[in-house]
Amino acid sequence: MSHPLPPLFERAVGVVVGGFVHEGHMNGPGEPKNNWAGAESMGLAEPSGRAADTWEHFDRVIEAVLGLGADHVVTSLEWARISPKKGEIREDVIANYGDQLNALRVAGIHPMVRLGTGVTPWWAGEEFWLMPGSPETFVATMVEVVVALGVNAASWVSHGEWWKTAISGWLTGEAPPFRKLAVADLRLVLDNLLTAHVLLAHELHQRGVEHLSFELPNGPYEFSQALAVALEAATRGDDICAAVESARPEHDRVALWLAALDPFGVSGNTPAAVSPFMAKLLRGKNTPRWFTEAQRLAGELSASPVAQHLAPPVSPKFAPPLTVSLTRPQATRQGPRALPRSFGHEPWFVDEVVTTVRHGVVTSRPFSGGMPGYFAQRRAQLEEIAGPVRYTYNSLVDGYLNGSFAARTGIFGVDRARGHRGLSWMTTDAAGNDAAAAFRELATAVRKSNPA
Repeated sequence: MSHPLPPLFERAVGVVVGGFVHEGHMNGPGEPKNNWAGAESMGLAEPSGRAADTWEHFDRVIEAVLGLGADHVVTSLEWARISPKKGEIREDVIANYGDQLNALRVAGIHPMVRLGTGVTPWWAGEEFWLMPGSPETFVATMVEVVVALGVNAASWVSHGEWWKTAISGWLTGEAPPFRKLAVADLRLVLDNLLTAHVLLAHELHQRGVEHLSFELPNGPYEFSQALAVALEAATRGDDICAAVESARPEHDRVALWLAALDPFGVSGNTPAAVSPFMAKLLRGKNTPRWFTEAQRLAGELSASPVAQHLAPPVSPKFAPPLTVSLTRPQATRQGPRALPRSFGHEPWFVDEVVTTVRHGVVTSRPFSGGMPGYFAQRRAQLEEIAGPVRYTYNSLVDGYLNGSFAARTGIFGVDRARGHRGLSWMTTDAAGNDAAAAFRELATAVRKSNPA
């Protein structure tokens, strides 16, 4: 029996779980292969193995999330597992994902599902997101998957960590295809990822999905804000540079350099703010495809009866599938920052503070108080924010990231001492701290608080 989707609390607290980094059982003999398979087989990356083994033991996830007092999770569906061969959709895999989502709903946990991640099927190639037609290939599969699972089975997110996928794959060389400083190709990859969001939003909207969320990059706040404004402006047919310019409170040297590297032309710097050369570099030679598609589809949607009968804060003029409901502002020393309420979006925070790795020794957090101290600090910051707040910590359990198990940032650590014979979840984090207790205190305090 399928249970209805639980509502989110106005002040909600959740965790990220699932996907390749946690599920495991990929790239081994007889297992589905993804774009990390080549690196693993050549010894360039540690075999992912069972990871945290959530694919076969999802009950651990339910138990852990309930114990933390979390009310929602951000999880993902792995394309390489769903479609191990080109054109194939594994019904048994879809059924297992369906059972997982239903188990979350039965437990009163709201699932928010990333349809795409940085992991693609082996058959698609490591350079998949650079290729022409990649948005259409991705969209065709994900439409079929969402319909099979049920359009109301979860809140849907087009692509998780799309910005990180592009940067780590084509700029820093940390992930497939391991390219470095391929700036021209990076622009095309980002355009394809954004185009996939726009096209998927339109297709799912036609099938009854009111909102397809979009994650903004966990990078400079000004860029996240600019991209949110640009997406809205594109659906209205407005000039994106003018829209972003009016939303930006100030310019600084760092923002100008960001503008020069911005492949979208949305960071708000017009020739009045930068030199004509920089403005040309900002815009590039061609209008990004995502922008063209957004404007084309917005016209169709704004004229439809569905768009005209949406409840606030979505206006009839703004195509609902392009609503930006996930924002990932930079976590600063002053605490997390949210997009202004004037954009019609609730504040949303996803923590992704990078761990410190020195000579193979991994610290749980670059914070003197460890994970408990970190959560205490976050709790104090979130309690001060008035109105709706949804806070999502980036890792329920240690997993596999960028080719190794070195990044140990989970609320629960994983003991892999038995190697291929199995693994077990720890009751503490990797450093031995009771991070779970600190997180429970955070969740309770944030929900109860609501400063005027």
